[in-house]
Amino acid sequence: MISPEKGTYEYKVGDHVLIIWNNEIYPGKILSLSDDGALVRCMKKGSKCWKWPTVKDEVLYAWSDVLRAIQPPKLLSRGSYFVKETDEKQ
Repeated sequence: MISPEKGTYEYKVGDHVLIIWNNEIYPGKILSLSDDGALVRCMKKGSKCWKWPTVKDEVLYAWSDVLRAIQPPKLLSRGSYFVKETDEKQ
């Protein structure tokens, strides 16, 4: 999200965030920022955990679709991750 000072952002490259797409929430990592939104590489949900897809899912999301910053996903084993903000009951 753009702050009142032009060219400064609430997020930074490398931040992990939650985005909304198709009424679903996905974790991802910010690759770049612009006035229009954030380029985010998103994870995909496996049967029990999150994974980084082999074909990179990188999309420029509007700021309205970037929900909030989160803690980095926790590696469980061999490419499987736990995302506290999506996996724990709120």
